[in-house]
Amino acid sequence: GAVARSICTHSKLFIVIEDAHALDHESWESLSGLIRVAAGTHLVLVITGRTIPSSSTTRADLAHLVLPPLDSTASVLLAETLSEQSQLKPRGTSLATIAEISGGNPLFIRELLIHRSIHETDRLPPSLQQVITQRLSMLGADHTRLLRIVSLLGELCSIARLQEIAALTP
Repeated sequence: GAVARSICTHSKLFIVIEDAHALDHESWESLSGLIRVAAGTHLVLVITGRTIPSSSTTRADLAHLVLPPLDSTASVLLAETLSEQSQLKPRGTSLATIAEISGGNPLFIRELLIHRSIHETDRLPPSLQQVITQRLSMLGADHTRLLRIVSLLGELCSIARLQEIAALTP
């Protein structure tokens, strides 16, 4: 808190914290301290997450924005932009179709573009979960084993712990 206050008293600081829904209690306590520091300074915090603890969203000095899915026009525009920037060409599938299937979910739009650019099939997965499942099925056995270990370790995962456990398991 003291370092942030010192920096923000003399210059502007912009901090983005993503996936706040994954923070444990101690991390929320630290973040709450940073939020208190932000008041009256040049510190701007942007905190994103699926859900944020209700005690954090009732503070008068915080703005809580709920972002709805993109509308069809914005979804098509995002699909066009991603397609152009990344050279992901959805062979045989219109960007409007990808936008419609995505339901306005930006991550799903991106994943459908990737899926369509690497798979020959005309059928698009109807859910983000299916896109990810299909992508994971392309991993080799060693990578799948490591991914399973990471998923079991969850928040306790670190590179050192992963290396230790991976060396022990056949």
